[in-house]
Amino acid sequence: VSALILAELNLELFLTQKASKIKFAPLNKFPVVQRDLALVMDADIEAGKIESVVKKAGKALVKEIRFFDIYTGTHVEAGKKSVALSVSYQADDHTMEEIEIGELHGKIVDALEKELAAKLRT
Repeated sequence: VSALILAELNLELFLTQKASKIKFAPLNKFPVVQRDLALVMDADIEAGKIESVVKKAGKALVKEIRFFDIYTGTHVEAGKKSVALSVSYQADDHTMEEIEIGELHGKIVDALEKELAAKLRT
């Protein structure tokens, strides 16, 4: 069985289109710091909501949020889930000190507790 495909292209349209400019940004010269969190929260809370709260509390210093574990079952209350995530912090203008990272991480935990009733898993 052979198939025949026919197409008509308007090459003038392609030739008149301008290519969008590619923009480059310099790499950040300051190090990224990662901190992990394990939280217990209601099972119906979506990852997007967690991410939104973390970004809002961490402002521009939160560069990446990566979820690496979601667990329900033994040792987690019914209707709850344990969520583990890694938060990457990076300043654009300085190397972050441990005290600054700790304060920011604490603000994020406080926001998660307040807005989502999440609790740090122990």
